[in-house]
Amino acid sequence: MLTPEGKISRYFFGANFSANELREGIRVAGKNENGSLIQRLALICYHYNPITGKYGRLVMSILRVSGVLTAVALVLFVAFTARSAAPNKR
Repeated sequence: MLTPEGKISRYFFGANFSANELREGIRVAGKNENGSLIQRLALICYHYNPITGKYGRLVMSILRVSGVLTAVALVLFVAFTARSAAPNKR
């Protein structure tokens, strides 16, 4: 859904959605609003600049931080599991 100014207000996933969902989307877009918090977070993923062929800095920063946190979590999990599985040496 686009606002009268041409900004994305809401994105519907898939091809099938209810009449109530569509009605609410039209109402919110008509008021130049962006919908709920979750929908605004989902719209961050669509900040793509077709001229440069790149996503916005915010999107790339979120992806980088998420990747680093995932890697750290995996390393900590493996270290904790290996330490727990090691036999006690007394």
